[in-house]
Amino acid sequence: MSRWVYLRDRVTNDPVVVPIHSEGGTFVLGGTTTAELNITYNYGIHFRTAVAPDHGIGLQALDGLSGKAAIPILRAAIEKLGGDHPDPDYWKPTPGNAAHALNIMLEWSEAKPEGVWEIGQ
Repeated sequence: MSRWVYLRDRVTNDPVVVPIHSEGGTFVLGGTTTAELNITYNYGIHFRTAVAPDHGIGLQALDGLSGKAAIPILRAAIEKLGGDHPDPDYWKPTPGNAAHALNIMLEWSEAKPEGVWEIGQ
């Protein structure tokens, strides 16, 4: 199972355009330039302890936030997880893999601070 996250344009509600990427649990052949990322639920334990530890809700804490508002939360969570050091096995629920997904979200937030995060259920 997984969760989809999107950074959406405030006006059109479409995912914003970002540099080409192919990360996530669903591989797009040739990559994509839309700010959408499929993240395995395997990382959930790390998101719950690093993104919103006082609430235990993980990525849901970012739902509806602007990219700008999410930046300090994402930076703090990446630091708490020990930095962006992904394991070669995407599916392993390691702090580094969780931080890598958050780092992608941070890069998009910094590039498109006016965007709004949508965190799927």
